[in-house]
Amino acid sequence: ISLCRLIISIYRSSIMSSLFRLAKLHGRSPKNHAVLSSCVRLTHSPSNIDPLSPSAAGNSAFALRNKIEETKSNRRRTCLSTKLSHAGLSSSHDVGSSANYNDALSPSIELATTYERPPDGNYGDNRIYSRSCNPTRKLLEEALGQLEMSTSANNSPLSIEDVVAPTCAFSSGMAAVASLLLACKSPVKILLPTDVYHGVPTQLHSALKDHGIAHESVDMTSCNAIRQKIEESVQTDGTFVVWIESPSNPLCQVTDIQSVCDSVQEMRAENETHRILTVVDSTWAPPCITQPLNLGADAVLHSGTKYLGGHSDVLLGAVSCSPLTENGQWLAERLGAVQTSVGAVASPLECWLTLRGLRTLHLRVERQCQTAIKLAKYLNGHK
Repeated sequence: ISLCRLIISIYRSSIMSSLFRLAKLHGRSPKNHAVLSSCVRLTHSPSNIDPLSPSAAGNSAFALRNKIEETKSNRRRTCLSTKLSHAGLSSSHDVGSSANYNDALSPSIELATTYERPPDGNYGDNRIYSRSCNPTRKLLEEALGQLEMSTSANNSPLSIEDVVAPTCAFSSGMAAVASLLLACKSPVKILLPTDVYHGVPTQLHSALKDHGIAHESVDMTSCNAIRQKIEESVQTDGTFVVWIESPSNPLCQVTDIQSVCDSVQEMRAENETHRILTVVDSTWAPPCITQPLNLGADAVLHSGTKYLGGHSDVLLGAVSCSPLTENGQWLAERLGAVQTSVGAVASPLECWLTLRGLRTLHLRVERQCQTAIKLAKYLNGHK
């Protein structure tokens, strides 16, 4: 009832405001007066709901929302499409707070590389150098971290607002791949799918061939084949990486991510000395389709150049680590150090463009899926 009252009051106030502007614009002829009077009678028809001014209605709505949010059991989870449409914006206001009022509805592009120190010489909010911390990049990393964990609150002891995957944004998808491998303790061995984006084995054969990173391939659509290959190849020292790409590029092979992660977890339990990481390249299945961290993966990688950016004008990569697995937490700390020390970070402009792309991600992917289904049905019936 309170919400209906607010909506009607705001609706009435908006109509009256528009009517008076029209009356002023078109003069005060008897005809205009008659029309205006009729509309005024319409908007103020007898009712048991008293009208409110726009400011009073807004304050009442804010108070009503705060009353609901004060009881955590009544808090409703924000749906993924809403989170995407708000990517890069300030989080919801605290109860009674006005700290974020009049904030820009498009985040700024922070181009500064260095920052002025206060008189005591200390850095206030970690703004030391843009390689280690950039406000625009931080907004993107936080947005991606929230999206990757957006459905985990049901099974997580953390509160809804706390479930954020530590994320690092890099200058390209391949920079993200290299940084992730550099973050692993050597010697490193990677189990790749037989069908995988060509850039990954190319990087292993070229730039990383002399850095002690071994790799072999397996059919990632077969959990039995994966388990057998891990048992044959896993090492007692260093890091063994199970590299999943689903759907794969270019053959679109689909891996049962949860089954693979469950199998790896069983093997970890059998021998705790093995450091086995599960990494999912989910470039072709963005968070509104697949969230590998909620399926047990330790890390998820994206080339933001594809779906996340969505406009063919972004070169960016990102890795999100699970806050719920021991290996995910271990990797997050090491990956953050690599991002800062190696410095293959995403530029502020690329981060801003990706944030812009996230706002339409849900709509774009939904339409693309609809089109794909129509195409598949057509081809399936084609003779």
